[in-house]
Amino acid sequence: MMAEPFAAGPPRGVDESLGDFARRRLGREALEKLIDPMVTGIYAGDPDRMSLRSCFPLICNLEEKYGGLVRGMISLARERRKTGVKGEMSAGPGGVLTSFDDGVQTLIDVLAERLSDGLHLGVAVRRARHRDGKLLLSIREDGQDGEIDADVVVFATPAYVASEILRPLDAELGDALAGIPYSPISVVALGYDKATLGHPLDGFGFLIPRGERRKILGALWDSSVFSNRAPEGKALIRAMVGGVRGPELASLPEQDLVALTRSELAKIMGISAEPVLARTFFHEKGIPQYLVGHGKVLDRIGERLTAHPGIFVNSNAYRGIALNDCVLQSRLTADRIAGGKA
Repeated sequence: MMAEPFAAGPPRGVDESLGDFARRRLGREALEKLIDPMVTGIYAGDPDRMSLRSCFPLICNLEEKYGGLVRGMISLARERRKTGVKGEMSAGPGGVLTSFDDGVQTLIDVLAERLSDGLHLGVAVRRARHRDGKLLLSIREDGQDGEIDADVVVFATPAYVASEILRPLDAELGDALAGIPYSPISVVALGYDKATLGHPLDGFGFLIPRGERRKILGALWDSSVFSNRAPEGKALIRAMVGGVRGPELASLPEQDLVALTRSELAKIMGISAEPVLARTFFHEKGIPQYLVGHGKVLDRIGERLTAHPGIFVNSNAYRGIALNDCVLQSRLTADRIAGGKA
């Protein structure tokens, strides 16, 4: 890692994988111990298949503009001092972990309140087509088929859902959207009496390198990160199971998932206490994978959308999977609509 400033530059015209980038600039051990668990924690993916440019564009731009990570960070620090910008600086995932007191459901509740009468729940959208200069959505609501005319439609759905709705309108667009894969993931939440843990949970949690060959991807100590995530005297641990490392594990029955997670936590953290709460949440298509070539997939989607003014796709399948990425892309989409840009 000390030799990073002298590493070879990026291959020209190549959408480099995270794995190849890490080996080239930081070395094999940094890939195995740092990059691999980081990619697992964010994408539940494989760094040798994930696109550097699509997953971490800031890192990619740092290298292209300044010739390396160390050079780039030093140059950015100088530029920030000159302009008077303060605060933390990070080329990778950074910032302060933030949530609502009552969880992210708070955001959904406020959005529902603001939309009020304009919000329709439990409506299945079957397909989209053009009619008389309008966009026509075929829907199923309260057991009845219907249609909705619209000037603008934003598909804030997973890519595979948008694919099924838009394929009757444009088969090539539907295929491009379906080309974005997802990894399966299960979240196992375990609640404990703090006094029985035998562990201080003083930290964020841990992520596990692939070489450790464990059956969980990592665990977050939720009640340590956010104090209101567990009642007084209790602790909440949330483990991740599955991803591209072990997709078959993600779909295990709840009883087996809980037993597997407890066994792993006992081996890793020495926790043998009986949990007072156990819940599992399975997502068959949990996290979109920005594989090598993701940028070209986005280009194809963009090209096809130009033939259908008024249709927009906006979810975590395209340009950032985190909540803050989705908020940013939603603002940009709203600006495009307000500006009359297809």
